[in-house]
Amino acid sequence: MLLEASRVLGKDPQAMVHKASRIMLFQEFSPAVIHKRMAFEEVKKGLRDLNIQYPMRYQAMLRFSHGGSLYNFGSPEKAKEFLDSLK
Repeated sequence: MLLEASRVLGKDPQAMVHKASRIMLFQEFSPAVIHKRMAFEEVKKGLRDLNIQYPMRYQAMLRFSHGGSLYNFGSPEKAKEFLDSLK
């Protein structure tokens, strides 16, 4: 909820300032979540090679659109299978 509020406030450059210093908030992940997100690296490289944009969603969910459809993968193996089917 705090991160969502910061996104709204972040659109106003003056909203997140304290004593002339800009306040920035970042997501912090546990080592387990970092490991899960890193497991998608090969798939993300393949998507970049195909010029497909993607975000990593909270916590470790890969999301992208292709051919007018939106795809969400929580498993790097399933994402890789789908990516291989595009080649």
